[in-house]
Amino acid sequence: MNRSGTVPMAILFAFCFQVAVASAQEFKPVWGVTAFGGPQREGKQDDAHGIGGVELLGLAPLGQRLGVQGGFYLAGGRAFRFGVSGGPVFNFPSAKAGLFVDYEHREYRDGDFAAIRGSWASYFSKYNLELGYSQPVSPIQKSGGVKQAAINQLQGLLRFFPTQMLEFNAGMLLNSFAGPLRHENGGMGVGGILGFSFMPFEPLVINIVQAQFDNRERYKVTSSIQLAFGSTLQEWRKENVAMPTGGSAGGITTKKPKRCPDFPYCE
Repeated sequence: MNRSGTVPMAILFAFCFQVAVASAQEFKPVWGVTAFGGPQREGKQDDAHGIGGVELLGLAPLGQRLGVQGGFYLAGGRAFRFGVSGGPVFNFPSAKAGLFVDYEHREYRDGDFAAIRGSWASYFSKYNLELGYSQPVSPIQKSGGVKQAAINQLQGLLRFFPTQMLEFNAGMLLNSFAGPLRHENGGMGVGGILGFSFMPFEPLVINIVQAQFDNRERYKVTSSIQLAFGSTLQEWRKENVAMPTGGSAGGITTKKPKRCPDFPYCE
């Protein structure tokens, strides 16, 4: 792993273990399913395309402070892709932290990408404060002279709940500053995150929009319908560690060969 990428991960989890105390609340088993869709672009050397699919999430408690969370998704758009994610979740009185391994396979150019993702969330009466970092660990993928690699992403997000059934969220992100091909496709990007969701009745959650974008023409905008069983919307956000919808948090960066002016259609 690139040294610059390990620093935010180490800081995040050193903080997590410092705040652990004996009064952590009991875990609750959680599971949900989401159907999503929307447009996506992964940089200047990528074409805009649609993405849509189904995502499953589950969390199983192993004790008062520890649980295991996993996810799986199938998606289409520009060719088929699927991904799995899993790892431990640590439970604190008003917070949760998770450390996950994310894997994604893309039929387009037959790519396999992996990353380690750390997440921290603190819970308050009307809002949640979340911090996450994803660091790629897979090598550069090569196909037809085109190179591709997962990119890293650091993000902070504030979720505001006017009621237990309504959510607005906003945040900032920084990506492609560590890892393979980090200087390609515009290099480091700075951007934002915006979202709006509501729960008309349990267990249905309607995520009107969840968008992330940066100044290097990378973006992903999804709308989704979610089944969150046994909780209000605000409670659901506290009962599990949020997963990136439809794939890895940072996405993929691409380096095209000079002999390929019609990328991404060249082979």
